[in-house]
Amino acid sequence: MKKYFLFDDEPITGENYLRRMMVGYLSILILVGIWICSSTAYKRAGAFGWKKELRIIVAILIPILTISAFLVKEAKGYDELPINLFDIIALLAFIFHLILASGNGNKIPEDTIENEFEIKDSNNFGFERIILKTKFFRNKLYFKIIGSSLGVFGGFKDKSPLPYHLIFKNKDGIEIFKLKLPKQIFAIKNNQTLKSGDWKFGSYFQINENLANQISDVEIKP
Repeated sequence: MKKYFLFDDEPITGENYLRRMMVGYLSILILVGIWICSSTAYKRAGAFGWKKELRIIVAILIPILTISAFLVKEAKGYDELPINLFDIIALLAFIFHLILASGNGNKIPEDTIENEFEIKDSNNFGFERIILKTKFFRNKLYFKIIGSSLGVFGGFKDKSPLPYHLIFKNKDGIEIFKLKLPKQIFAIKNNQTLKSGDWKFGSYFQINENLANQISDVEIKP
């Protein structure tokens, strides 16, 4: 739930945008909804590669649209009042809302750097094969870890209390940087088993192009 409140570069889709806007609308009476709508608009605008200034403007406008929609539905007689400046701003916000909801955000540019790495199961996670796929564009590295199981996977064998890290190395095997992975990804929920298939975890983080170009190997270690 924490991600709903952060003003960061989370690459949300149009579907996620609409879902979070609904959450914001339903919680607007406790003011939390205004914050959710604002952060959601900021994140979604980032998926289009919009500049920070425009993302801030959208983050201000979209909550106004949410408040307007709430007043029309809940405040008696509001829709009968003459058009004012607030309504004009809400109309402008609605135009942005349509773009954010249905536009082609998260479109991968042609100059995207894509790589695939095979990770050795040195920690005895229980997979036949672990692959990491990366895409770098707009100064963000998007990655997906895919663990393929040919048998039955019932959870990671390693019970180390230490956090795990995704370690990126250069061609000389020297660590460039590492990323802490959330502990909860190393478990199967509700004691379920995964039969012959793929386990996946994906995320993203900010990185400059120079470091992204140096990545030659990846490892998962405590």
